[in-house]
Amino acid sequence: MTPDTNECWILGVESSCDETALALLRTRADGSELLSERLASQTPLHSRYGGVVPEVAARAHSETLPLLAAEVLAEARQQAKAPERKPDLVAATLGPGLVGGLAAGAVFARALSWAWNARFMAINHLAAHALSPRFAGEVAFPYFLLLVSGGHCQLVAVLSPTHFRVYGETLDDAAGEVFDKVARSLGFPWPGGPHLAQAAESFAEAAGGHKPALAEMEKQKYFGLPRVFLKQTQDSEGNPQFPFSFSGLKTATVRQAQKLQQTSNGQDLRAGLAFAFESRVVEQLVRQSEAALKVFLYQESAALQAKPTPPVLAVAGGVGANHALRRGLADLAAKHGLAFCPPTPSLCSDNAVMIAHLAAERLAQATPSNSNSQEEKEEQLPVRPRWPLRA
Repeated sequence: MTPDTNECWILGVESSCDETALALLRTRADGSELLSERLASQTPLHSRYGGVVPEVAARAHSETLPLLAAEVLAEARQQAKAPERKPDLVAATLGPGLVGGLAAGAVFARALSWAWNARFMAINHLAAHALSPRFAGEVAFPYFLLLVSGGHCQLVAVLSPTHFRVYGETLDDAAGEVFDKVARSLGFPWPGGPHLAQAAESFAEAAGGHKPALAEMEKQKYFGLPRVFLKQTQDSEGNPQFPFSFSGLKTATVRQAQKLQQTSNGQDLRAGLAFAFESRVVEQLVRQSEAALKVFLYQESAALQAKPTPPVLAVAGGVGANHALRRGLADLAAKHGLAFCPPTPSLCSDNAVMIAHLAAERLAQATPSNSNSQEEKEEQLPVRPRWPLRA
């Protein structure tokens, strides 16, 4: 924090995939305030290809970042009535993600930090997602998190801004990836996940609600999709793991979609198949979450009992905005007497607010003895296409 204002301005930069995002937070002793943010979607660029093209994404990031930065800084200065103020820290996603996009964001962010004589901080994209529920509300450590997106699917105990315990992850495809691939087979435009979810909601509404829709789903031979629940395993250190697997469900759904295309009423049944697929995905996510949650509550019982508030079940990542999943997790939280704390949908997708927020969390946790050495290390860190979320 600057000595004259007792506050710190943090610019967050996010470019790990196909969203170019910047956000500027003002942090003080009593919390953080979002002064400005911008997000540029690349969906029109990639929709013609039916998926993200890394080279196209990297070029778009490089072209868009300077424009967004100028807008964010101008708006923040106007908001704070500080026309000459510059950020004190620039935080950028260095992984995991697409190499070209990560490199574009990292180079730009480091250049700004040098020009402004500001500190640079390397951010793990998954850790930023994991901490996003704390920006949305009062969530104390430790808490249990389902992190589910287009590239990742993990069960995590969030112990601090830098310490995590992973209880399981997908063995093959991530849930968001499967949503998009199945949506394509059903004829929805890319990115298809939200369109598929909307069709599933429409089917449930037409059936009179979620439970009647489930009953209708079981009657339809086209919707006989497999239930997938993997047994508890152990990692190399003997810790319990509760993995996910969605590739078999994806294949079965795509085959059913192909059959529907050959029938006269295939379009009419498409929403039903979307509902059936979504229900199976949510069922697996919630069931594995509950199994891991029980272990979390046992392992962290002492820390949780010392808190005056109920333990927290949170969700983050792009699929965390799915309404059916939120309903399932809310029911799970109520069953175990937990508070369910999902971030707003805008914080579920890739964004720069969570990047700046994680930087603020780490600043608050840092001590003078380790701050300088950590800063020197981060100045030299390369981008990381893979960056596991571990302690």
